[in-house]
Amino acid sequence: MKVKEAVGNEYWNWKEGQIIVINAPTGSGKSTFIETEFKNFALQSGKRILYCTNRVMLKNQMLERQNARILEEEMRPKPFWQTFWKGEYGNFQIITYQQIEAAVLHNNSQAIDFFRSFDIVIAD
Repeated sequence: MKVKEAVGNEYWNWKEGQIIVINAPTGSGKSTFIETEFKNFALQSGKRILYCTNRVMLKNQMLERQNARILEEEMRPKPFWQTFWKGEYGNFQIITYQQIEAAVLHNNSQAIDFFRSFDIVIAD
């Protein structure tokens, strides 16, 4: 069973401060669920998401998909009253655990403030 089918729309009932664990095997759609279903819901709710991954390759793959979606959205015709489009970059950040570790080891206060600015942290 794919994660999307197992979770359904339950994320509408998730509460602030609650820890949700999705434990599923490789290839079950965890990252896809987050990128397509949960992320859209959270961003529409005004939430900021920090997505942490253990692999640079996964981070780069996700950034490529994110860039493609942003480019596709920017290419769509917009109504004349829409003067700008807010991309995902500010509210959906992808980072590796190594980047977090470096910030903590160097006691980087700017990085700590950055981490605290997110409403949702996803540890992949």
